[in-house]
Amino acid sequence: MTIVVAEIYIPTFYNMQLSSVYEYLEKRFNRLIRIEGTLLYLLQTVLYVGIVIYAPALALNAVTGFDLWGAILSTAAVCILYSTLGGLKAVIWTDAFQAIIMLIGFISIIIRGSVVMGGFENIWRACEEGGRIEFLKFDTDPRIRHTVWSITFGSGFLFMALYGVNQGQVQRFLSCKSVHEAKKAIFLNLIGLELLTGFALLCGTIVYAYYQYCDPLSYGVVERPDQLLPYLVLDIFQNYPGMPGLFIACVYSGSLSTVSTAITAMASVTVEDFLKPVFNWSDKTYTWISRGMIVFYGGICILFAYLASTLGQVLQAAISVLGLVGGPLLGLYTLGVLFPFVNSLGAFFGANAGLAAAIWVFIGSRNYPPSPEFLDQLSYSTENCPGFENATTLSPLATTSTVTETTSYTPPEANLYALSYQLYTVFGFCWTVVVGVLASLLTCGWRDRKTVDPRLIYPFFDHWIFKCLPESFRKCMTCGVNRRSLDEKNSADFNLEDPVMLKKGERTKL
Repeated sequence: MTIVVAEIYIPTFYNMQLSSVYEYLEKRFNRLIRIEGTLLYLLQTVLYVGIVIYAPALALNAVTGFDLWGAILSTAAVCILYSTLGGLKAVIWTDAFQAIIMLIGFISIIIRGSVVMGGFENIWRACEEGGRIEFLKFDTDPRIRHTVWSITFGSGFLFMALYGVNQGQVQRFLSCKSVHEAKKAIFLNLIGLELLTGFALLCGTIVYAYYQYCDPLSYGVVERPDQLLPYLVLDIFQNYPGMPGLFIACVYSGSLSTVSTAITAMASVTVEDFLKPVFNWSDKTYTWISRGMIVFYGGICILFAYLASTLGQVLQAAISVLGLVGGPLLGLYTLGVLFPFVNSLGAFFGANAGLAAAIWVFIGSRNYPPSPEFLDQLSYSTENCPGFENATTLSPLATTSTVTETTSYTPPEANLYALSYQLYTVFGFCWTVVVGVLASLLTCGWRDRKTVDPRLIYPFFDHWIFKCLPESFRKCMTCGVNRRSLDEKNSADFNLEDPVMLKKGERTKL
């Protein structure tokens, strides 16, 4: 998906020199669609940031006993402070330092855990024997939580939504010196993302191997699965003063970098999309308003942190929230970038249909939880826990099973509600694209396709990969829109590095 973002979305947005990615929606459709896109982004980000603030507060509470809501308030206050004073530049620099701290924290846990367990091969063996290592699960049932397909397509579309059409990331690409630099930035980001994800998974194997015969959750020493890793840090670093503090710094670095980026982006789109089109104020006034918006959105996110505490495990809640809105939002931009005949009515109906369908499935899954067979959860042992009378293997599925069994009536659509949370993004995306295309065709979108500015459409079949296809076929796939080739970077017809059309020596502005 990094390749897709780098080749399709970044060039399209960068060459238009947008200050807000939602400007594209107004140029491609109309102002109503731009406002809807902005509102969808604000909804998604506020919900997600509430989860992100809540997560490290849980870790701090587990490690130090510090009051949970005191930790939430302090996290938000720090983010608001340096985001307000330093702006985007401060956010980017602090994110870079925070990424380094996260890597150091993960590496420390992996090294110490391997030493305690007598080598990483022992950790891996314990995980294999416990059924925790599963690479090749190709089950096609979309209700199963984690398979090769749900991870590949679900995570792929989720990251495409996060890095392709999310203001928090796009504003960073737009700050690069050229399209080439922006593409290089996202590929470097991919390397860092792989490292962080890989280290997080290795830490997960250490947690299981260390507690394989005494699960802290079943034993009752921690209240939530999200507190297992902080509890491990206290155990393996108990003779190393300062290391638990480093871990907390690691967790907070991930949170602060996300929160600061999000509230800065929300303030930016509020000013650019809602205020500047209406009020003709000075740049200094807008700067102060932007800072006020950062404080405002920080306060809103604190309120939604309370909602996050009711959504279950942090990772699943985060992916669910991002997918609910991210899928329709990605579908909306895809309709604009890749389908020349889609009009504003199609975009409006498509985005709302995708959002409604995704929310419907999410709410249904809360009312009718999926059957235990789809949850991918295995049993845990407490046989070595001191003073634990029942040393048999316990299963954390009891609560879910009870809910399912005591439900008096299960509607036929319960199978749809059991859809893996990994696939929420794909589900919303597909609904948006299908409804958007059909609605556009029914409202004469095909008739008006030739009037669309070609710079708003990505010339998909002009890419060098498709040069082997017949010219007549490629021309047909452009739907009649005037084509511009990607390899005309230095030609007299189009300059990809400058958002300007050049025809016969004359510069024609957008």
